[in-house]
Amino acid sequence: MAWFGSIGEHLVDVGNPIQGGTLVKGGSVTELTSFDDLVGGYSLINANDIEEAAKLAKTCPNEAGIRIFETIPM
Repeated sequence: MAWFGSIGEHLVDVGNPIQGGTLVKGGSVTELTSFDDLVGGYSLINANDIEEAAKLAKTCPNEAGIRIFETIPM
């Protein structure tokens, strides 16, 4: 939680952990019981670009690493 405080105004939503899942593809629905690239949760931050987001992520103590994705305005 200290890291979230350290990024201050950039934090939009602390997010939630993720468990389980379902794959919907081509009209079929499959329960995900295991997968290679586990995503443990999400958080939303506001950054000017991917480079700024990466700079913020480098300060996070999460040893599993952080994946950064840019959202597309709709």
